[in-house]
Amino acid sequence: MRPSETSRFNALLCALALIGCALAARPFVETGISDDWSYVRTAQLLAQTGHVVYNGWAAMLLGWQLPVAALSFKLFGFSFTAARMSMLVIAAATTFMIQRSFVQAGLAEWNATLATLTLVLSPLFLPLSLMFMTDVSGLFAIGVCFYGCLRALKASSSHKSAAWISFAALFNAVGGTARQIAWLGVLVMVPSAMWLLRRQKNVVIVGMAALTVSIAIIFGSLHWFLLQPHTLSESPWIKLFSLAVCRVLLYQLLRIIVGVSFLMLPVLFGYLLALRRSRRQLPAVLAIVILGMCLARMLQLHSFQGIVPWPIPPIFAGGIVSSAGIWEASPIFGTRPEWLSWHIRLIVTAITLVSLISTILVVCFGVRKHLGNKGQEDIPWRSLLVLSLPFLMAYLLLLAPRAISTGLFDRYLLPILLVILPLAVRYYQEFISTRLPFSTCAFVVFVAIVTVAGTHDLFAMFRATLAAAAEVHASGVSETAIDAGWEYNALTELNAVGFISSPPNLKASDLPKGPNLCPQVFAAVFPHVHPQYSIAFDPNVCGGRADFAPVTYSMWLPWRKVTIFVVKNPIAQPH
Repeated sequence: MRPSETSRFNALLCALALIGCALAARPFVETGISDDWSYVRTAQLLAQTGHVVYNGWAAMLLGWQLPVAALSFKLFGFSFTAARMSMLVIAAATTFMIQRSFVQAGLAEWNATLATLTLVLSPLFLPLSLMFMTDVSGLFAIGVCFYGCLRALKASSSHKSAAWISFAALFNAVGGTARQIAWLGVLVMVPSAMWLLRRQKNVVIVGMAALTVSIAIIFGSLHWFLLQPHTLSESPWIKLFSLAVCRVLLYQLLRIIVGVSFLMLPVLFGYLLALRRSRRQLPAVLAIVILGMCLARMLQLHSFQGIVPWPIPPIFAGGIVSSAGIWEASPIFGTRPEWLSWHIRLIVTAITLVSLISTILVVCFGVRKHLGNKGQEDIPWRSLLVLSLPFLMAYLLLLAPRAISTGLFDRYLLPILLVILPLAVRYYQEFISTRLPFSTCAFVVFVAIVTVAGTHDLFAMFRATLAAAAEVHASGVSETAIDAGWEYNALTELNAVGFISSPPNLKASDLPKGPNLCPQVFAAVFPHVHPQYSIAFDPNVCGGRADFAPVTYSMWLPWRKVTIFVVKNPIAQPH
C-alpha cells in the first residue's frame, strides 16, 4: 500500500473498532438519556413537518445533525435507537477524520492509530457516540477544520493551499451549526493557518473571501436561531471579575488538566515508563509515586471533584464519567451501584497523577535526544503550535463564563483532547521513542473493555427503568403520575404540552422539588407531572414499595444482578 492508502486503512480500522465496541454495549433503549430527549423530538418533528421546532431545552441550533436523524427516521421509522445510530455514523466519520488529522500532524501510523483509539474508545467519547447529543457533531466540525488547515500548510502549491483553507472555513461554518463553539475552527484555527501562509498572497485573498462567507453564515444562523420560539441563550461574557472569580477559574482549570490527563492515560503512561527506565531518575520516580498516593488521599479527604474516578463524587455534576458509572446522574431514587470499587478508583487516581507529573518532568527536565520523525513530518513544530495553541486558549476563554455560572461538563474536554493528544504523542515520538510502547496498546484495550461494560450497564439501567414505568402505566396509571427519572418526565411533559417552560440558565439546585415524599428533579419545569409512583433502587424509600413486580437487570462491571422497584410517592403530609 502507498502511505496514503495505509493511512486511510488504519483510519477505517479505528472507525470500525468504535462501531464494534459501541454495538457490543447493546445501546438500545426507547427513552432519553441526558438532554438527547429534546434533540430527538426536534428531529422527529423535522421528519414529520419539514420544519425545525424547538421545545424549550436547546441552547444551540442543532443544525445539520437534525436532517441526518430525520433521514434515519424516514428510512427506519422513528425511534431513539434510529437517532442514536445516526449519531454513531457521525462518530465513525469523526474517528476516521481524527486519525487522518493526527497523521497529517506528523504522527507515525502506529502512533496516530493508538492516539485516535485513546480518544474514541475512552469512557467519554464512546458513550457520547451513542447519545443524540451535539458534542460529537461539534468535534467532527473541528476535526475536519483541523485536517483542512494541516493540508493547507503542507500543500505543494498555493492553489492547493487556498483550496484547503476555503474548504476548512466553509465546512466548519456549516458544521458548527450543530454546536456553536465548534465555530472556533473557522474563527481561530483558519486565521492561524492563514497567518502561517501570509506570504502567499492568493492564499490570503481566497482565505479572506472564504472567511467572510463563513462569518456571514455564522451571523445568519445565529440571527435565525434567536428568532425561534422556545430556545435558550447564554451570555458568553463574565459579568464581574473578582478574586473569588479568579479562584473559581483556577480551580476549574485544575479540574480540566486532571480530567484531560485521565483521558490521555494510555499515552501519558508511556512517559512514566520512559522516566522509570532512567536509573538517574529512580529516586524521582519513587518520590513521584509517593506524591501521587498522597495527592490521591488528600483529594479524597478534601472532597476534590474531578473527572478521574476518585473514591469520592465525580468531576462535574451530570458528567459522563463518574464514580457511579457512565453518566453520573441516576434517573431514579436511591443509590446506584458503583461500577469500580473504592480501591480501584484510588489506584487509577494515583496512576493518573503520577503519569501527569512524570510527563511534566520528562518534557521540562528530561534529556532531549532527537530521534527524527517517522511520520509525515512536513509540518514543523512551530506551525503545529500556532495552529493548536490559539484555538486551545480561545476555547478555554469561552468556557470561563460557563465555569462561573452553571459549571463545566466533562464532555467539554473533547476539543481539548483533539489538539493536545497529537502534541503529546509527537513529542514522545521525536524525543523518547519512535513508537508508543506496547503498554499503550494494552492500556487502550483495557480502557475499551471497561468503557463497553460501563456503557452497557448504563443502557441496561435505563431499559429496566423504562420497563418498570411501563408496568405501572399498563395497570391504568397515567404517565403523568409516574416519576421514572427526569428524562422520562421531560418526555411526559412534551407529550402533554409540546414544550418545556424552563427559564434560561436553569439550575436544578435553584428549583423547588415538589410536594411528594420523593420530590422529582425539575419539579417546577415539569408542572404536568404529579407522581403517585416512583422508580427506585431501594424499596423502602418514599412511601414504601408499591404492589408491582420488581425489575432486574445485569451489570457487567462488576458482574451482578441489580433490582429496581416501584414505590409509592404520595404527597407529604404537613407536620
